[in-house]
Amino acid sequence: MLLAQGVPMLRESMELITEKTFPMGGVAFSVPLESKLKTYGKMNAMCKGHGIGFTTCGCKDIGLKNTDYPLICRNSAYVGA
Repeated sequence: MLLAQGVPMLRESMELITEKTFPMGGVAFSVPLESKLKTYGKMNAMCKGHGIGFTTCGCKDIGLKNTDYPLICRNSAYVGA
């Protein structure tokens, strides 16, 4: 996080990624799942308002498998899981 200290916009962003998430094949830090789901809820409502469906890639956060959002992914290891 040393890089973030000298770049205000990056520092602010880094403060938001506080939760370990488990993408396929590893561990990373991300915004908390609850926050992510609130954002996805807003995006889903906007999409519905335009007659389109909201989808997201599930392999970046396997916690999304337990949601109602349609998941799409080109990662064949995830799709087959």
